[in-house]
Amino acid sequence: YSLGLAEAFKTEFERQGGKILAELEYEQEDADFSALVARLKELDPDVFFVPGHDESGHIVKQAQDVGLRAVLLGGDGWNGRDFFTKGGQELKKAYYTANWAWDVDTPASTRFVEAYLKVYPEVTEFAVLAYDAFTLLADAIRRAGAPDRKLVRDALAATRDFEGVTGRITMAGKGDPVKSAVVLTITDGKVSTYRVASP
Repeated sequence: YSLGLAEAFKTEFERQGGKILAELEYEQEDADFSALVARLKELDPDVFFVPGHDESGHIVKQAQDVGLRAVLLGGDGWNGRDFFTKGGQELKKAYYTANWAWDVDTPASTRFVEAYLKVYPEVTEFAVLAYDAFTLLADAIRRAGAPDRKLVRDALAATRDFEGVTGRITMAGKGDPVKSAVVLTITDGKVSTYRVASP
């Protein structure tokens, strides 16, 4: 998944005129990224994209500690508690994308959060995504008119402007949803929504 994010970022960055200085690899279980950040410091990039998960906290914290001037960017793997306990909470400034954020104030999100917190102590992005997947399927079954496999598949593929907790969802024809992404910013260890990017 993270490699797919890296490839998508590279493709779009280059399409918009950016130049990739290096693609650096690491093992997910590593905690010492001193060689990687030393190489980064030599390259002195304007942007540093880290599409990983928990280990990304270590990487970006160590990059910040060596004085890397690049804008730090990440994917939705940064949206977990482990990313922050492994260094993310010490970031002065960074940006990452996610499927959902607490402070995106839409009626669907507000209703979901209020109902969910009556039963569970906290709302996670995974809970929101699972809810959207389930309600999207239920809507497709309703539109199909019967629990027939082909009819439901066709109804899912024909989904347009489904109002989910994570935003408006339209299926793109190959099984991938077209939907908005939330761009979050970390400022002095605190997370807030920067903007919602819609397709």
